[in-house]
Amino acid sequence: MEKIKSDLKKLQIITYFIYLIMQFVTLVPPYFMGVVIDDYIPNKKISSIVVGIILFVSIPLVTVILQTGYNYFTVKFVRKKGNEIAIQIMEKIVYKEVSFFDSNNSMELLSYSGRETVGYINFVLIELSRLYVCCSISAIIIIGISLLINPIIGLIQLLYIPFVVFPVRFIMRSVSKEVKEVVDRNAVINQKKGDTFQAIEFVKLNRLENQRIQDVAIENNAINKLWGKIAALDNLSDLWSNGFATELFTGITFAVGTLLILLAMGLHVGQLISILSYCALYYSHMNLVVKTWLNHFSCGMSKVDN
Repeated sequence: MEKIKSDLKKLQIITYFIYLIMQFVTLVPPYFMGVVIDDYIPNKKISSIVVGIILFVSIPLVTVILQTGYNYFTVKFVRKKGNEIAIQIMEKIVYKEVSFFDSNNSMELLSYSGRETVGYINFVLIELSRLYVCCSISAIIIIGISLLINPIIGLIQLLYIPFVVFPVRFIMRSVSKEVKEVVDRNAVINQKKGDTFQAIEFVKLNRLENQRIQDVAIENNAINKLWGKIAALDNLSDLWSNGFATELFTGITFAVGTLLILLAMGLHVGQLISILSYCALYYSHMNLVVKTWLNHFSCGMSKVDN
């Protein structure tokens, strides 16, 4: 187990480094786009324009190759280490006393342990690397670039984080309350079912079958309504970050940038295009953080439902 932990730690560092390189590579094309528009084209620097276009086209290809290799090796490692841990768990279970198997479902335990192990390794290697790199380093760099190009537009981008995070947090708190009620109602249903079958002779003697079934059906209908509300709130949080907030801030950035160009306040057309490209990356990074958060919350909800 210590060997697996050591391997996981090493690959985690390598994963962060590789993902960081990929993020740096994606920051290059928007820069060349602005330089080509503001400098090379007006001054008719044909050779520089060609080089800029080649870089602009080839860099995304390099990113795709790096991303493909990154996904291949991380998924391969996740499965390999998950299987190794599953084998170790099996070894521990198979040598248990016979009495252990009388009171425990060994197949269910093995299956659950395998899923949880693979999920944990996947989270540590892939999702955490994206979260740390996107949420901290890459986002900070993009904000820094925006502030250098134009402080006003850079400050506008800082507002995107609270504009997305606070409403989503409020929505998820509402979802948490609804999930808690689902848990409570599930407990009531299980209790009703248990009471029914434990006292099945009494239920049959008094012909209470329909009443007991109806009681459970009423609780199930109430839970279905709650799940509908939970799904609507979950969808609203996703639409808020990926849809409304992104479109709103893109529009605000474009409008402010256009105004600064018209007023000759130190911003050029190429710089505005570069900023819009950087902002698209920045919004996608922040939305990835929110999406990861929501996905893990949804995983918790699925466990509640089960």
